[in-house]
Amino acid sequence: MQENKISVFVGFTPYHAHLAAQIIEQTDGAIYCIFSKIWPDTAKHYTRFGGNSPTPGAINLIISLIRFSIFIHLSSRRKTLVDIYIPHPGHIFTNYLFHTEKLRKRLFIYEDGLLNYVDTNSKSLFVTRLKRLLSYIVGLPYTDYSGHTAGYDIRCYDGAFLTMPERAVRKDRLGKIHNLNTARPPISTIARRILFLDQDVSGYITETNRQECIERMLNTYPLGTFEYHYKPHHDFKSKISDLMTPLSPAISAYPAEVLIDRIRPSLVISFFSSALINIKHGWPEIECVSLAADQVRITRDSVPTTLRELFQDVGVRCL
Repeated sequence: MQENKISVFVGFTPYHAHLAAQIIEQTDGAIYCIFSKIWPDTAKHYTRFGGNSPTPGAINLIISLIRFSIFIHLSSRRKTLVDIYIPHPGHIFTNYLFHTEKLRKRLFIYEDGLLNYVDTNSKSLFVTRLKRLLSYIVGLPYTDYSGHTAGYDIRCYDGAFLTMPERAVRKDRLGKIHNLNTARPPISTIARRILFLDQDVSGYITETNRQECIERMLNTYPLGTFEYHYKPHHDFKSKISDLMTPLSPAISAYPAEVLIDRIRPSLVISFFSSALINIKHGWPEIECVSLAADQVRITRDSVPTTLRELFQDVGVRCL
């Protein structure tokens, strides 16, 4: 007799929801989701914790966490086997699930931008005291951890779902690696139409360098010659949006990868968004351009390099 099993998917960016939808399509049994931005777009049925609520965001977050906590602790008491899918353990939605030994679980990681392809340190995480207190009150206490942000130095995962598994770091910690297919049918792009993906780069380059990148972009792709469409990051928008055609609020929250068929750009430009890599994989006919990859120093499996090398390896042009 097959053991009763449930699956829990957790995410907190539009891109997480986009990838989780692919994994959910391959998942059997009861499925439960808690997402803070948008929900996975899939025909497969799943139960939501939180979601479309008339209550303010903070109140909805608290209610969602309380319901989620009750569900997790009931599953623990019933000795239910829980398959957990998270992008990393540095968030109050995921941290307890990663660390707890009270739950019968299998732990899977799925892609979080460039996190899985570079050596990132958990010291870069910032979880406020208020969120820590909240997680403690609802019964999902937050545990600090050191080493790689994905938690590789704490434990191994049972499996990983990645778009570039051959380029992942710390493969010995990933368990069974699954390839997420990002290939898409070719589209008819619109010549000289640019989709610009903004992002907060203040932690990586100076404001002066940011402005130099923008000037270089506008000199190479002049505003009078090219048609710019502006997409903000899910938590960042800058004044450069005044120079471009902003996406409507109805679609700007969606991942760039979801919008390509609708906008049909011939170029996609960003500072060093991982969406450039994903779009280049999905639509090789689209030119993807990074403005600042050469300015971001990284290590990959302890080997020093820059993002430029990783981007160029997959066909992204570095301006």
